[in-house]
Amino acid sequence: MAAAPAPLRLGLLGAARIGPEAVVRPCAAFPGAELCAVAARSLEKAEAFASEHGVPKAYGGYADLLADPDIDCVFNCLPNDAHHMWTLRAIAAGKHVLCEKPFTSNAAEAAEVAQAAADAGVVAMEAFHWRYHPFFHRVQDTLRRRSSIGTLQDVHVHFAANLDNYCKRDDNGAARSAGAVHSAEEDIRYSWDRAGGATMDLGAYCISFIRHVTGEEPRCVGAKASQWPKDPRIDEAMSASFELPSGARASFFTTFQQERDGDEPGVYAVLRGDRGTMLVRDFLFPWKSSTLQIERGGAVVEQEIDRFGSTGSPGASTYYHQLVSFCASVSTGGSLAVPTDADDAARNMRVV
Repeated sequence: MAAAPAPLRLGLLGAARIGPEAVVRPCAAFPGAELCAVAARSLEKAEAFASEHGVPKAYGGYADLLADPDIDCVFNCLPNDAHHMWTLRAIAAGKHVLCEKPFTSNAAEAAEVAQAAADAGVVAMEAFHWRYHPFFHRVQDTLRRRSSIGTLQDVHVHFAANLDNYCKRDDNGAARSAGAVHSAEEDIRYSWDRAGGATMDLGAYCISFIRHVTGEEPRCVGAKASQWPKDPRIDEAMSASFELPSGARASFFTTFQQERDGDEPGVYAVLRGDRGTMLVRDFLFPWKSSTLQIERGGAVVEQEIDRFGSTGSPGASTYYHQLVSFCASVSTGGSLAVPTDADDAARNMRVV
């Protein structure tokens, strides 16, 4: 019997909050990848992350990790403005890259990264993790059944977050230590120089969902921002509407200040057809909770709640499925296409 291939050796650029859920736990669960190193702005921060999460090597600089010949690929979870530079440097070092969203700070940067990855023959992929989970495949399959809602006419995506609460609590809802707490307005999401704003942080998800669920490229026909008074270049909230080549319409609303403004919390999508309506709740984290509901003639005719975890044995996370797909593409030299590759990321950034 042939031996199993060696796991891909992954390095983490940035000791960020997203790291444990997006990389550490998926690598522990998936034998095809091994988290071998972490780099941070300081060696002290990298060593603290490595010690807490059992990562073998820690680097006090991102370039040091990229120079490590024992690293095959990297996860770039640096602030938005650093995605472009450090993804390009990783590509130049011959590393495959899984990059947090948004892929870059603008469309021109995204196109440059996509071209660099193609020229170098490496995989560069944007980390829209939800796109790789069976729940989204279920949404697609249901939408393709013309008996579900008929011909699609309209898509609306809603993503309202309470950034103040996020800054004060950890991912389990527990209060963060005093040294880790900061206000929303002190967060990098409120920094123009760090490529912040609600559209970059949350709206990128909405746009990606619209593009992937319809298979079409939207054209923006209207947008209205709620500007941050301290820096009007930063959008605290955004409403945007689009036309699709098929003639269908699309829109999204997103905000950092859900609680302050009284908006409905959470993330959901409503897809309306000429025969019915589909409601998709919590498509970002379906292993925690999810709803897929079809309504026709004012009556619910199909409904699936928490099919992929939550109420029963927990399902694999979106991040796990993303890692599996990334590693499969890397292992095949990029011949196994992924739906959020660098070219797709460039198209998403054009809309953003």
